[in-house]
Amino acid sequence: MITPRISVVAPAYNEAGNLPEFIKKTVAALKKITHDFEIIIIDDGSTDNSLAILKSVKKEIKELKIIRLRRRSGQTAALMAGFNLANGEIVVVFDADLQQDPDDIKKLITPILNKEAEVVSGRRQKRKHSLFIKLIAWIERIINRVFLGIKLYDTAVSPNAYKKETL
Repeated sequence: MITPRISVVAPAYNEAGNLPEFIKKTVAALKKITHDFEIIIIDDGSTDNSLAILKSVKKEIKELKIIRLRRRSGQTAALMAGFNLANGEIVVVFDADLQQDPDDIKKLITPILNKEAEVVSGRRQKRKHSLFIKLIAWIERIINRVFLGIKLYDTAVSPNAYKKETL
């Protein structure tokens, strides 16, 4: 198996309590796969101490890149900023809130490395949304499958992995 350059893109809003642990676990998971990686944290206008913590951690982790959005812009804007900066052949999206295990990065990228997929997406096991949100997601899934040929169950969930050229 080749060792790819990987970019992990993680939006963060008021995650000061999670960021050091998230970065530590992500670095450890990535070093099991490759030594050619970067971690891009997008601070989405946090009002807590997130930016100061990121700057402090960056002194020790040279692979860490920080994007600071001046005001809360939302997940889509944060991800787009991260995608624009990402240099990896594979881009992995994770939330910085530690609800996902960075050790799953290897599972996510394996189908891409094996040329079985260009996009790999996580899936929520127990969706806790209103009926309206579930209906919107169902309609999106049908549109994606019928018109775009994308067979993903839930495009609004992370973790995800993408071939950079596909992004």
